[in-house]
Amino acid sequence: MGGLIVQKYLERYDAPAGVLMTSIPPQGNLGNALRWIRQSPSDFAKMTITGKALPYINPPQLARERFFSPHTPEADVVGTPRDCKRTVRGSASTVYCCACPDPSV
Repeated sequence: MGGLIVQKYLERYDAPAGVLMTSIPPQGNLGNALRWIRQSPSDFAKMTITGKALPYINPPQLARERFFSPHTPEADVVGTPRDCKRTVRGSASTVYCCACPDPSV
């Protein structure tokens, strides 16, 4: 959610620069959420309620299904669960329900 926070900040305040790491696309995250709901509704519900996504992207094959194309090198996929931090409680619902950043700003 760090990229979203930076984007929303830059909509209101001037800054010389901003770095968007793991940013949500301008069209939002709803498409990804709906795909996850269709593929694994109970996992999605547990993740949204608890705010803990890591159990649902580990082992690496789950990370590949959720975030990567079949062509992504295995080394990149394997590192994803290890590199993820615990999600802040409530952040998933915030991401799905909040106003998307305004790319024209």
